[in-house]
Amino acid sequence: MTAAAWYHRDISRVQAEELLAHAGRDGSFLVRDSESVPGAYALCLLFQRHVHTYRILPDADGLLAVQATQGVQVNCFRTLGDLILGYQNPRKGLVAPLLYPVMRESEPNDESSDGDDEKPGSTFATPPPRAMSPTSHPLPSSSAAPHLLLQRLQELSPNSLGCEIVTLLDEYLHGNVCKDLENMKGGASGLQHFQCILSRACVSLHSEIDQTLSSLETLAKVFDHPSGHHTFPTMQNTGKSPEENMDNLLHKLTALCNLLSSLEKRVLKALQEAVTNHNLSLQSATPPEAVTATKKHARPNPVHSFQVKVVRYGRQTVSVDIDAGVLLFDKKSGSFGVETVTHDRIVQLVKFQRGSAKLKMVVDSHHNPPRELVFESMKKREAFCRLLQLMKAAHSQQSELDVISVFVGTWNMGDTPPPASLQTWVTCCGLGLTPDESIASLPHDIYAVGTQDNPQSEREWVEHIRATLRSATNIDFKQVAVQSLWNIRLAVFVKPEHEGRISKVNTASVKTGLGNTLGNKGAVGVSLLFNGTSMGFVNCHLTSGSDKALRRNHNFQDILRLLSLGEKQLSTFDISLRFNHLFWCGDLNYRLDLDALDILKHVSKREFEELMCADQLTRERHRRKAFFNFRGEDFVSTHLSI
Repeated sequence: MTAAAWYHRDISRVQAEELLAHAGRDGSFLVRDSESVPGAYALCLLFQRHVHTYRILPDADGLLAVQATQGVQVNCFRTLGDLILGYQNPRKGLVAPLLYPVMRESEPNDESSDGDDEKPGSTFATPPPRAMSPTSHPLPSSSAAPHLLLQRLQELSPNSLGCEIVTLLDEYLHGNVCKDLENMKGGASGLQHFQCILSRACVSLHSEIDQTLSSLETLAKVFDHPSGHHTFPTMQNTGKSPEENMDNLLHKLTALCNLLSSLEKRVLKALQEAVTNHNLSLQSATPPEAVTATKKHARPNPVHSFQVKVVRYGRQTVSVDIDAGVLLFDKKSGSFGVETVTHDRIVQLVKFQRGSAKLKMVVDSHHNPPRELVFESMKKREAFCRLLQLMKAAHSQQSELDVISVFVGTWNMGDTPPPASLQTWVTCCGLGLTPDESIASLPHDIYAVGTQDNPQSEREWVEHIRATLRSATNIDFKQVAVQSLWNIRLAVFVKPEHEGRISKVNTASVKTGLGNTLGNKGAVGVSLLFNGTSMGFVNCHLTSGSDKALRRNHNFQDILRLLSLGEKQLSTFDISLRFNHLFWCGDLNYRLDLDALDILKHVSKREFEELMCADQLTRERHRRKAFFNFRGEDFVSTHLSI
């Protein structure tokens, strides 16, 4: 049996992508043998400069089907040729219909194959679903070209207006298109019959523009706008040629654009005059001094104490007074009393890598011997460092910050409304790893909150988070941006005093559900500049299923390549290389490769190291298949799905 020309046998995935990239048209496709599953095929389809690969698997009866995600209807076909014909129509589950086969290069043994490795059961040499004329004439005298054009138009215009246009175009393609071509050969300067189609399609547009112009002229009079020269009587199309109708339509559109432009300028001028004449004042942004004063009076910072062992000096109590700007060393000895160290005397903090609870503090000068402090735990040491940073920032004379704190949270809400208060979440006081109580109530500078399967509207969710932050910190945080993709949301907030430091805010989203066409899975992102530091935030919801680790890896790679965030001149790089800091959160959906009973046994014994060894994400990171350039904190899961 002769192999179909779009079947490329055992070429590699890289070779297939090169062939499709060279073809360059959306809907170009080819079929090759699967590299990972013997006896299966890979359908490679080009859409929006990305090659989408679908696995074709045979069932027990030998029928072929495109592997689909859960919940998608599976269509079975007797041969590959039948499958290709079945997916030439839109909305069949692929990212685009199969329109343009990419032919393999002819080989000497193509004519005399014994059929064993010629797996496709029929040939397909042309892209449209209907047979093309065997001639190679460019004239659309056959029925294939009109059918192909109509099919494209129906895909783009499924609404009622589109159907009307389809009818007009059908009339044109099945009759008058040849007349226009003959007229062009005879020296005509335009497409007379096509202009008639345009004129008939735009009949309703005339009245809509007339009505819009009339409304805008009324609005212009309110602001004393001299718009008399923009008035146009309602034009009747009867009795006029198609050329005159189109010229009249273009004239109206130009007048509409001019009126909109001049009206906006006039409204702005009228408002400025109202402010001047009536002694009105537009409220300006709150000055930084007022914001700082509000921040300081919002809630006093308590004094926090830590039990430490000072090398060569024994045990002491160190207290941090942020508002006073001092450290107090209580040496617990009557002969020495309490030592006070002001914030400006602290030169440097050095954390020991081996001793996770050990800290070196340089006071006054690097020439002085540093003080080595040993805390009760690493959590206590990190809390002490955070309080010192806040103290130095509060009393610093510098206009810009050296260090800021960022909160990144993710939550799969499972389509369930949230509780009235989320304060334990934004203060990290839940069941997992928690900060020291001395810093749990301290507000962060930036909050990035990501959710999946969020049942609330975007506006409702943003207000819920702002109210939670206001309740937890007594600060009215400012919204930087919010981005949604179906029920996937990401909202970013900053302290009011940082609002002026934020610039170049961008948002984007990427769909990865069902061939990268549905937004039930995918990612949303926000990028910004904090002074000169670039930051990116990504919230994702990857493919679910215990056996879908490979698909999750592909989701990750698609998001890296396609999420359009950051500076345009860096768009050739994936997003992991575009920012000084990239924060990635979400429901990654990687699973544990263990039986449910074994998982419960390890959890009950708190044997989390054994669980991490069976974690798909840990394995894929070690294989450098996903998230291998990211650093993540260890955490105790608060959700178990069996």
